[in-house]
Amino acid sequence: MNTIPQLNTWRSLFWLLIVLVIFYWCIKLLLYSLEKFANRNLYNKQLILFFKKVILFFTPMATLILLLDFVSINYIAHSIVLVIIGVFAFSQIKNYVNGLFLKSNPLISNGSTLQIGDYTGEIKSFLPLGLKLVTEQGIQFVNYTTITTSGFAIKSNKTSLLRQVLYLNTEQTPDQILDLLFDNPILNYNHPPVINKADNNQLKLQYTTENGASRKELITFLEDNSVQTNLNNNSK
Repeated sequence: MNTIPQLNTWRSLFWLLIVLVIFYWCIKLLLYSLEKFANRNLYNKQLILFFKKVILFFTPMATLILLLDFVSINYIAHSIVLVIIGVFAFSQIKNYVNGLFLKSNPLISNGSTLQIGDYTGEIKSFLPLGLKLVTEQGIQFVNYTTITTSGFAIKSNKTSLLRQVLYLNTEQTPDQILDLLFDNPILNYNHPPVINKADNNQLKLQYTTENGASRKELITFLEDNSVQTNLNNNSK
């Protein structure tokens, strides 16, 4: 009697692992190339932010794919193994997933000041199962589940400045102006600038500056590049 060949084997699982590892490092290499060698413009900046998000969620997604392939080798035995592991590691898995969503929050990054329960301090680094918080009592480790269950407040962060508006008088297109702005470190690209058409043949620029940068610096930069500015929607 002919037997049906098993499509999912340990060998296929091994090769799937190799493919995922190669794919991961290809993304890392692409991200490195974009950060080091790509032209400085808004499109590439948005592409860099996109690939950083991809890398953040790639590991859990790849792990899920490997687990599904692992189960398909022997549905009953391997499912039982995963259920047992899931029961004992549930709190750590939940903690890790909470960390993914916390790290994907654009308002939270290294250097942000958080209040978490009795602790208030600056984020020093993100770890797989928690973050290091520099407080008056020293460096504290706080796991992500504690943060999500007890809640937190953002006291300050690197991107907490208000959205501002400038009106522009120029013959340049919005894309040309955005590319021009990207060559200057004044703007905060965690909240990318947006340019729309306004009345009186003007363009409306909405932007957020980096900490320490001022509107005056931006106006000077634009006018040095033949872009006239106005604080309200009136043509000069």
